[in-house]
Amino acid sequence: MNDFLLIIIAAVFGILAWWEWSKFHASQKKEKAAFLALMAIGAALTAWLIFFPETPGPNEWVEKLLRPLGTRLETQ
Repeated sequence: MNDFLLIIIAAVFGILAWWEWSKFHASQKKEKAAFLALMAIGAALTAWLIFFPETPGPNEWVEKLLRPLGTRLETQ
């Protein structure tokens, strides 16, 4: 099931990249590089969440990071 979802997501990302790539001009090399980098990051995060859906989100990371500071401020 995960492999099928991964193929579907790759196809969607490929179609989006092809659609947007045709709108770039030849002189927009930095924009093309940024676009490809963001698409690759998005595809990698999507694949990660397909295979590991229990991964904590950013809110949980911030809470774990700032919890000690919050407990210190509450006790003072």
